[in-house]
Amino acid sequence: MSDLETRSFEQLPAATAVSPNALTAVQEPGGPMQKLQIRQLLGRLISTDETTEEEADLQALLDYPANSIGLVFADPNPAKNGWWRKVGAPGTGNWLQFEKLSADASAEVQALVDQASASEEAAGESAAIAAALLADTIATNAKVNASFDTIIATAVDRPAAGNYSTGNSTNLAVAVMGGEDVPADTPLATLLVPFTFTSSAATKIIVKRSSRLSTDAWLNSQPGNAGDTVIDTREFTLAEVGLVSGVGGVATIPLGGQTAPDGTLLIFDVVAVNNSDVPQYNNLSHGPVSGATQQYQYGWYRFEGQAAGFWEAIPIIAIRPAFAVTTELFDTGAGAVKADPFRSASVDVALVGNNLTVSGKLFANGNEVAVSDTVTFTAAAAGKEWAFGVYADRLTGAISTEATEQRDEELDAIEYLPATPAGKVLLARALVRDSGAVGAVNCAQFRGLIKIGQEPNMARHAERNRGLLRPVIGKAMRGDAINWGGYGDSITALQTGAPSDAAVRYAANGEWRDRRSVYFSAYPSDTLALLPLFDFGDGSGQVHTKIGWNWSIKAALDALAGADVVDYLNYGIGGTTSANSDNNGLWPARIAVPLAASLDAVVIAFGMNERGSTSTYANIVNMVGQFQAEGAIPIVMGCPRPHADESVSNWRYTCDALEAAAMDSGAAFISTTAIADDRNLGAIGMPAEALCSTNIGAGGNHPGIFELQQYGRAAVEQLGLA
Repeated sequence: MSDLETRSFEQLPAATAVSPNALTAVQEPGGPMQKLQIRQLLGRLISTDETTEEEADLQALLDYPANSIGLVFADPNPAKNGWWRKVGAPGTGNWLQFEKLSADASAEVQALVDQASASEEAAGESAAIAAALLADTIATNAKVNASFDTIIATAVDRPAAGNYSTGNSTNLAVAVMGGEDVPADTPLATLLVPFTFTSSAATKIIVKRSSRLSTDAWLNSQPGNAGDTVIDTREFTLAEVGLVSGVGGVATIPLGGQTAPDGTLLIFDVVAVNNSDVPQYNNLSHGPVSGATQQYQYGWYRFEGQAAGFWEAIPIIAIRPAFAVTTELFDTGAGAVKADPFRSASVDVALVGNNLTVSGKLFANGNEVAVSDTVTFTAAAAGKEWAFGVYADRLTGAISTEATEQRDEELDAIEYLPATPAGKVLLARALVRDSGAVGAVNCAQFRGLIKIGQEPNMARHAERNRGLLRPVIGKAMRGDAINWGGYGDSITALQTGAPSDAAVRYAANGEWRDRRSVYFSAYPSDTLALLPLFDFGDGSGQVHTKIGWNWSIKAALDALAGADVVDYLNYGIGGTTSANSDNNGLWPARIAVPLAASLDAVVIAFGMNERGSTSTYANIVNMVGQFQAEGAIPIVMGCPRPHADESVSNWRYTCDALEAAAMDSGAAFISTTAIADDRNLGAIGMPAEALCSTNIGAGGNHPGIFELQQYGRAAVEQLGLA
């Protein structure tokens, strides 16, 4: 062992370069001294989501959502060092450098760093300062998981002669007015722009988005006015927008849910460039357009030889964005439908006796295929039931069915639903017992768990939730540890029975939670075998399950982190309510335990044992407030749908109370009525007669394996984690 030597700071040699793996000492207030990588420390100072040595490495990391923050700290080109913002949905887009946080703005960067420390409070303050400095460049992330309106730049033929400019065009700018060309506040999915390349040197498309108001004096002036609000500039490879250099085609440019508020003009400046960002002539057709009265309804061109910033704006000579926008939203039922580029169905489903009539249409790329047939179900054997899937052939529309094996009546047929056969689309499912068909649901009304036509509402709902969860999502993106709590009744606990010792009962986890032996005890052994078992290290062996919305959320956050970062703490206790009474949710001795656990977030899931109660709203608001006061982000879970034998009106009342409590108290909310109310049962995928059969006759209020998986999917999607 070498001798130890004490040196002053002045005696240490100066470092000419700092390795990204270099370590520094940090100390949380009142905590132990710990070591930390330099780049991790820098990342936390500005709430950075990713750090890389070189800009090229950052540009390769596209799995982050829009508006994530990246730090480049050792690029050979000093101008590349600094903070960058991600544009585009996960898997697409690129990173753009913040001017105010670039290496050239070292004074501002240093001011931020000076105000930061290794503590989370200071890091949060730095992030707030950075956000204020960048308010003019950060656009709100409008994450959408569905398809919405498409803007089409409609090419018109160039006339043989007339008042138009000749030559090859480079830039094209088109514009749409919210409330006029497109419905106000409707998320926009894509911009379609025709290209006819005159060279094969083009390698990418650059799209600059800006906006102005209908009341602005420069409404009809060319793009780039000093009064315009710049939204962002995005780059796409030709392959990403469906183009081949030198070959004519239509660029499909993703807009990521961009909306046009009423009276707001969105302007899209589009240009194809080579690797040196030199514009390449696209020879867009242009000619007379009728019906337009404003210049923005024609659009603008920049032609060969014209300087950057100069635009042609000749009346009646334009490529005009289509006013009759095509849309991928359509009403369910056999009524008015619109073409959908994805193979989908819009059908009516009617069950009379054992006969299920399906009528409507299939859609694909503007084509319609009529669907009309009646399926007759065969009753199950005595004491048995089975589930049927009803499908349409994707090409011909021919109707077919697939059935599960026959299972014991009112038990577990829901756990054996047939997979949709290749080449077919699911239209409906039905439950059939020895007495005949007892219920059917229309599954064609849904894409996944979202009802067609409700995509904008669900996108806004998920965006609200994601905003509330941003600190937790940021931790996941950085790979930091997350403490996640589940606080509720037996559906959270999945318990074998509650210990008599209150201290053990109120503590998290334990050998008696996340078990299948009691909650699922009515299921036969082959169905129980569908649930994998795990050893949680509590001494009870390989007896635990990972089923339910909290486990689904943990899996989603771990996937964001690329590692197992979420510590799930289960505080559920069976048979409890949200009340302030012994053992229940607001009981001081019980709630004190998770309140003291330094949770990052907690899912509050009461309601099943208090359906119809007038106290739920006030109890949940109280509970949310207590968790918020301790720094935990509360998520209120809606109540799962009970069995059809139970009161649906009481269930709806409680679901409404839970939603109102979440919205009024600033908590995130996961809707269960969105997938399980009568009008939405096609999402969960079976009629109410098949739900909560794990304890049929003893409450009918324990969702089974398939239901818990569906509620878990809903939680992940509605929290914006999908």
